[in-house]
Amino acid sequence: MACLLFLAAFPNRSFAVDPSQPFSSYLKTHLTNEDGLPAAVVQDIVQSRDGFLWLIGNGDALTRFDGRHFYTFDQPIHVRTLALAPDGDLWVATRDDLERIPAAALNQFGNLPGVAYRLPKNNSVTCLRFSRNGALWVGTNTGLYRFDGGAFFPAIPGPVIIRLEEASNGHLFAVGSEGFIEWDGSQAVRHPEIAAQLGVEADKVFDVMEDSHGVTWFCTAKGVARRVGGSIDKVEPYGIEGRGALQAYEDPQGSVWIRRANGLYRATGSSEELAVAGIGVNYVYGDHDGDLWIATNGDGLYRFKDRPIRMFTRPDGLPNKVVMTTLTTAEGELWTGANCGGISRFDGRRFQTYNEKDGLANSCVYALAEDTNRDLWIGPTAAAPSASEKAGSPSSRRLRGFPATSSRESSSGAISPFGSRRITASQACAMSRSGHILSPMVCQATIF
Repeated sequence: MACLLFLAAFPNRSFAVDPSQPFSSYLKTHLTNEDGLPAAVVQDIVQSRDGFLWLIGNGDALTRFDGRHFYTFDQPIHVRTLALAPDGDLWVATRDDLERIPAAALNQFGNLPGVAYRLPKNNSVTCLRFSRNGALWVGTNTGLYRFDGGAFFPAIPGPVIIRLEEASNGHLFAVGSEGFIEWDGSQAVRHPEIAAQLGVEADKVFDVMEDSHGVTWFCTAKGVARRVGGSIDKVEPYGIEGRGALQAYEDPQGSVWIRRANGLYRATGSSEELAVAGIGVNYVYGDHDGDLWIATNGDGLYRFKDRPIRMFTRPDGLPNKVVMTTLTTAEGELWTGANCGGISRFDGRRFQTYNEKDGLANSCVYALAEDTNRDLWIGPTAAAPSASEKAGSPSSRRLRGFPATSSRESSSGAISPFGSRRITASQACAMSRSGHILSPMVCQATIF
């Protein structure tokens, strides 16, 4: 075969949006009114434990999507934002109150049962956030509240809160009419110095988000900046008209997405990749399956997912384009054999190739097999047997050059990629395929 096509070789692997692949390679599904989506404007997305997606359409209607059909509820109405509690309950903020819908009722039709809590006077909810300790935080047009036991307790009174994020230390990052404010658990700490460093007014900082790697992202009217350690770096081009950033979002795979007025971008190191252009993005959400959903301001709903079959070639670590055999071991490891290229092991993203330099007797591999002892058998093409093979006493050699994933080494000094296991290769006996002798020897890789 001229190249290797697979991912179906891993039946338990979900087709999540792979951050190592260009965005243009993903499969796109566009859902509109023709597909049953009740509104072209979608403001919010959250997924419940049963897999349903919950949406807000046209700033008013609560809609449930089961993967095929949309269902819009008559109640509640005037829905503003959503949040899923750690116990699976769905919390819905409306124009007039905050409602809790129990997880057991989320598969029902008609009016959903729930408990409603009246908002403080002259308040409207702008955002909801459950912190990791289970507390519900409510951003409103008059400040930040903690909701507990059916009551609202003020934490940061005064400013309009438009965005809430939680840092790794449990602090809350609130952004709103008075700029970036940090809630440290007992008091509000304002950060006017951040806006000054970024060259914007305080209320032009639109989002502050710390990702899973400890990098803090700042979205401002002039663009995006990152704080790594104590240093803030602006992502170029910064300060150009039309490059303002509204929100940063990290998906379950660890990719950071930047929502701008002119589209959606994926952060790639110190630069960005344009993902979706020419549409107004209201919300970005990564679901349990690794799919990426984009709610738009007038263009419906988009879903992006990885392709179930992907082509891997030399840039992915394969030695050449002629793959003769593949093997998935009992432990789920994928190995390939190439025509005069050696054997390659897939680590989930790339291939690591081993050949004669690493101890293989012959790198032209036509067959792979695993026996009941978890030994890997390698069938190369025909080659002249050595003196020891002619005499019937197999010679032994060890595969070298494996990555150091463990401090344990074999007696010969070779380091194994299998942690506490090690691999040896010995020239043993002949192997046939479809009745044809492939080689007077077979390399056996023994896994301890």
